[in-house]
Order: sequence, then structure tokens, then C-alpha cells
Amino acid sequence: MKYWIGLAVIVAHVAVLGLFLGPWRGREAVAGAQGGAAAASASGAPAGAAGGAVAAPSTTPAATPGRAAAGTSSGVPAFSPTFFAPAQRPLPAKLETAAAACRSGVLVDWSSRRLFWGKAEARAVPIASLTKMMTVLVVMQELRSRPDLTLSTPITVTREAALVGGRQVWLDPRETFSLKDILRCTLIHSANDAAFLLAQHLAGSELAFLRRMQEASAAMGLQNFTFHNSHGLPEGPTNAENSGSAIEMAYLAGRLMAYPEVIELSSTRVSYLEPRIDGKKTQLVTTNRLIGRVPGVNGMKTGFTDKARYCLVATCERSGRQVIAVATGCASSAERDALVGALIEWAYTLP
Repeated sequence: MKYWIGLAVIVAHVAVLGLFLGPWRGREAVAGAQGGAAAASASGAPAGAAGGAVAAPSTTPAATPGRAAAGTSSGVPAFSPTFFAPAQRPLPAKLETAAAACRSGVLVDWSSRRLFWGKAEARAVPIASLTKMMTVLVVMQELRSRPDLTLSTPITVTREAALVGGRQVWLDPRETFSLKDILRCTLIHSANDAAFLLAQHLAGSELAFLRRMQEASAAMGLQNFTFHNSHGLPEGPTNAENSGSAIEMAYLAGRLMAYPEVIELSSTRVSYLEPRIDGKKTQLVTTNRLIGRVPGVNGMKTGFTDKARYCLVATCERSGRQVIAVATGCASSAERDALVGALIEWAYTLP
């Protein structure tokens, strides 16, 4: 009898002990799992991977909702070293002398994707306000993919945009303009405050917009672009310069030619921003002096900083044939314009 009583007491104690330890062990297991997940997170490893193989991160950038992939949206293939077929010709003697003075350059037939001439065309160089071409391309992609965004969308000037220096249209925080107005200031007048305002309005901050610029570059296969801002001025205490290569600038210009709005604005010689806060209007004068002087030239962009020197990307269309010429690092705007104009004229003599 004593034996059975003793056994019953032991069983009762075991049962009580099990009831006490069971929840504690459960909490210990949960805590251990949470600690493992936290450690994995801190080390960059995915939860559940501790002690085992770590999955490699994907190298394919995630698509951003509402935005089309830049490399495919236009139907133009992404850039590659073979995008333009080699068709180099010896430059005429006078043109050869003029080209020797620039830092880099390229002449392509966009219609047939042929490369007629190049000088250090794949080398990244400072590009100054040629930067605005990428800024505008990102804006155009947004316009095509966002139903809430149109050329009539009102944009209120911010204090940050008003403080941007260099060439500008003196935007005032009390003013509001349409997106098209700000695009006009950017493409025609090369206004830095306007380019900054576009970036800030579309992405919430210029930093966020710079990420979109780099994403667009990558999606198009462009590898030589580096952007520190949306306008092209030297940036920050280090005066860091935006950079890109002549051949990729030509490709970018070709992509922009697919947007009628860009051609409309970049081929405009004089326009006006109105009404201003003081009731007046601001004259917008193109910085591309080849417009109206070289037949068929319909854009695209000029640039200048002390490091970049004088740069120009010019697009031209005659009888349905599209030609693009790029020159960077020229000693003066006159030499730059003469070189690019002569390159375009020469291109149309080639079969």
C-alpha cells in the first residue's frame, strides 16, 4: 500500500513540474528563435539562415510601382558597346584640327545606329548641365506612367529650389507654375533652380530623385553616368562634378528625341515665363546657339563648369534622318558650336 502511495506522489510531482516547465521551455524556444532572427538581421543574413548557407541577394533591381522600365519602355534596346555599328570615316583636315581641341566627342547617325567619329567617346568626363538631359528623361518617364501627373500639373516653388545658384530664372517660393513651365525653364534656359524643383516635386527630395536617375541609367545599360545633383553645378564642399561619356550622352539624346514635348521645347529659341510674382515676365533664351543657325537642329543641351569647360549635345533631323553630335571640354562656346555644327554638316554628306 505504501508503495502505491509513494508512486502516486512521484507521478503528481512530475505532472506539476511538467506544467511549470512546459511554458518556460516554450518561451525559451520563442526567445531563441527571435534572437536568432535578430542576429541574422544584424549580420545581413536572412532569418532562418543562421548556421547554414546564406542566400545571395538579388542583383536585379526591383521594379518601382507605376514606373516603366527605362530600358524597354521606348522600344529602343538598352545601350551596349555594340549599339552603334562602327562606320568611322577620316575627318576632313579642318574638322580634324577643330576636333583635336575638345576633350571628348562623338558623331552618330541615330537613324541607322552608326558611329561616324569618336574621340575618347567611352571615357567618363564632367558634363555640367548636360545632366539636365537625364533629369528631363526621368520626368518624361514619370509623365508616361503616372495618371496623376500631366504637363498642366501645378508645381509650387520651394525655398530650397529658390536658393539654387548658377544660371536660373529666380524662382520665388510665392509662385506656382505648371510642370510644362518648369520644363521650359530647364530645357530652354538651362535653369538650375527649375531642374532642382522638378526633382524635388517628383520624388519628394533631390536625393530620392538622384536614385531614380541612377536607376534609369542602369535600366538603359548606361554605366558611365555619376550624378551628385539634378542640375549639373559642382556639388558640395568637394565641388564634385556629374560625369558621363560622350557615346552614352548621344544614346540618351536619341532616347529623348522620341518625346515630342522634348523636341518642342528644346528647339525653342525664345519663350517667356509668366506671370511672375511682380506681374512681369521672364525671357527664356536657349543656350543652344545652333538652333536656327544649322538647318534641322532641334535640341538638345549645352553645359559649362570650370572643370567640364564648354559642352554640347546637338540633335538634328533632315528628311527623316536623325544625327547626334557631342563635344565636351571645349575651350570656348564659339569653338564648341563651330565644331558641333561642322560635324553635323559633315554627317549629312556621308551615305
